[in-house]
Amino acid sequence: MSDCVAGPPLSGHVELATLPDIGTPAPCQTRPEAPSLRAGIFSQALTFLLIGTGILLKFVYVLVPDQAYESILHLQRNVMLGQLIRNIHYWRGNALVLVVFLQSFQGFFTDSFFPAHQFNWIIGIGLLVTVLLSNFTGYLMPWDQLAFWAITICIGMLDYLPTIGQWPQELVQGGLEVGAATLLNFYIIHTAILPALCIVLMLSHFWRVRKAVGIVVPHTFEGSTSITINSVPIFPYLILRETVVALVLLAFLLVSSMLFDAPLGSKANAGLSPDLIKAPWYFVGIQEMLIHIHPTISILIMPIGDDNRIAYSPLSWLSD
Repeated sequence: MSDCVAGPPLSGHVELATLPDIGTPAPCQTRPEAPSLRAGIFSQALTFLLIGTGILLKFVYVLVPDQAYESILHLQRNVMLGQLIRNIHYWRGNALVLVVFLQSFQGFFTDSFFPAHQFNWIIGIGLLVTVLLSNFTGYLMPWDQLAFWAITICIGMLDYLPTIGQWPQELVQGGLEVGAATLLNFYIIHTAILPALCIVLMLSHFWRVRKAVGIVVPHTFEGSTSITINSVPIFPYLILRETVVALVLLAFLLVSSMLFDAPLGSKANAGLSPDLIKAPWYFVGIQEMLIHIHPTISILIMPIGDDNRIAYSPLSWLSD
């Protein structure tokens, strides 16, 4: 790109991409030692696509336990492109979890919790939790056997929280057992509260990146503390590049949605538990820990310890 201009050598952590005004040069790291996963543009595209397909699904979905499962069957069998829309929504939701995980790993291993990015790191962790909760609440919507019993067991774990009693479990369930009130609670959280929170956190995340003048680029593999950057105008170069990356991702996921259907088991039956109850893939680790470790330790002590380790580094820099 002939319009690139060489930037000055920068010490330590340097900037990969900024969000300046249209037409002003934006630093663009071209060294192969500091690649970017483009997770930001991936998560943004997936989020808005999920909102769009979710709105379409709401026109068919019936928020009653006795009819929720039948409405999914009606969507897949009788509604034009209904199966494809559900496939897109399902696989995009799982892809968003993976992308946000990768973005968190990239941020951690590039020391994104150092000034002036430490608060943005905490916002990113909040986005990760929001995405996980969104997928978890959406897991119950089909009201099939796997979803019903997986959610029942996961909510039942709250009973192991010491000194609190059963009120958190009853609050989430909307009663003493998983039923119509639970489905209503999860539906409201999944379709209204969490999407709004996700958009707010995402916009805050992008604004903090802009305020911090870009994202962090790690040291070179050779251990050099000085990296030279190139600069290009944000329009058309950066916008075009990000758009192409997003379109390639969406095309790949569209093809996968056409080839693989979203799973749907038999209708939920509270009187008959399946032989194998499997948690969503992003909670399989916790499910495996429950086999070997007391539930109080695996659902309370260990998560709190992990959260403290994740938050310790950025919090130690907040006073700087």
